[in-house]
Amino acid sequence: MENWSLTIRQEIAADATAIRTVLEQAFGRPAEADLVEALRCRDKLALSLVAIANGSIVGYIAFSPVTIGTSAIAALGLAPVAVLPAYQRRSIGSQLVCQGLAACQQAGYEVVTVLGHANFYERLGFEIASNYEIWFSEDVPIEAFRVKALRSGALRGKGGKVGYQPQFGSV
Repeated sequence: MENWSLTIRQEIAADATAIRTVLEQAFGRPAEADLVEALRCRDKLALSLVAIANGSIVGYIAFSPVTIGTSAIAALGLAPVAVLPAYQRRSIGSQLVCQGLAACQQAGYEVVTVLGHANFYERLGFEIASNYEIWFSEDVPIEAFRVKALRSGALRGKGGKVGYQPQFGSV
């Protein structure tokens, strides 16, 4: 395996084209890139990070505000997270999630939700959301919709349906 180091930092405006490339290559379609651009244009990216290896952006993660039922909880949805195919299976996605969660916690957010691969997110401390009476859609398998408390007790009594930004309706 070649020698490379990874740097993770906040997205800057000059990263937009490279982020689009990462998202399109990782997902094999433009929908996630379009989503990120729509969220960015509407100032709905609470946090977005890039992973840089060999001087190029090879990974990306975004967090946007969500609602959980009628509770006034500071919650974010993690989506999307992507790594260029040539860099996958090298823990870049895990590092993006872990650094992103730490930044969210530092910024005062209490909860993060995610719809994704159960095994991947379980390893990173996400629990099945329905354990807390939190859900997204009846069409989503229970084990795929997950939640992580960033503050002890943050999920107590906070159940309800999760509402993502309207731009997610196009993905």
